[in-house]
Amino acid sequence: MQSLRSTKPPRQPWPPDLIAAARATADPDTLLLFEMLLGTGQRIGDVLAMQWGQVADGGIEVTQGKTGARLFVPFTDRLQALLDATQRRGLHIITLPDGRPMSYHAAWQRMMHLRKAIGADAYDNHALRHAAASEIEAIPGMTAEHVKAIKRHSTTERVRLHSG
Repeated sequence: MQSLRSTKPPRQPWPPDLIAAARATADPDTLLLFEMLLGTGQRIGDVLAMQWGQVADGGIEVTQGKTGARLFVPFTDRLQALLDATQRRGLHIITLPDGRPMSYHAAWQRMMHLRKAIGADAYDNHALRHAAASEIEAIPGMTAEHVKAIKRHSTTERVRLHSG
């Protein structure tokens, strides 16, 4: 009997050199999307739903769409600096130039264009979630338990798996 489990290799986190390349290459709107994905460790749909009114005390209050979990995600210094420099164009943090919320499709296209431009075709948006553990753990005072709570992993071993 054949297993129903996926035969795809496990998703690997974005390597530091491709993260640096993305940061150097992305246009400002795509860079904000990229940094929100990497700096919060949340799924793309949750990042696209984030609003400026949810930002407080150096982080953001999030209700995860998949799990329904409510949590506070602290910002990395890099993400905080980028948000401080970002012009607010609407209620949502990630918007189109006219201030309307960015759709999943538009965000996916932007990220695909960036991935192709830097040779990161093998690393999808969800793989940024895997790389986020390293970014989040760099916040002073953060522990693997904090990362586990933010990423909603059930075990510390799973957190370590995703942090590279």
